[in-house]
Amino acid sequence: MNKSLDDALRTAIGAHASWKIKLKATVASGISTVTSEDAKCDTCCSFGKWMHAPEQEYLHTDAQFCEINRLHHAFHQTAGEVIGAIEQRNETLAVQLLEAEFMPQSDHLMTELKNWLREIKAQQAA
Repeated sequence: MNKSLDDALRTAIGAHASWKIKLKATVASGISTVTSEDAKCDTCCSFGKWMHAPEQEYLHTDAQFCEINRLHHAFHQTAGEVIGAIEQRNETLAVQLLEAEFMPQSDHLMTELKNWLREIKAQQAA
């Protein structure tokens, strides 16, 4: 098994689950410690940096990698939109974006990360 890939996926699952919890708390409090622009940066988090590192170029043609890259980008874009609504003091929009867009995107990203991790384990066992 590719240890780097396994570790990256496990770390990403935990980090993005934490982000989901923090964003829900941010919407509830109306106070963000992250700017909307920073939240939108999908290459600024550890997983994004890992995905776009030259060492991972071999994965760029992998269908799962491409789908996770797309989902990861959408996760960050929508998180930035939620925080943008908070910055504009538009609580209604923040809640709407969180519930209707961010949460389903987050769940989809987590599902795909877990599926990829399972596939890696199955390949190792074979």
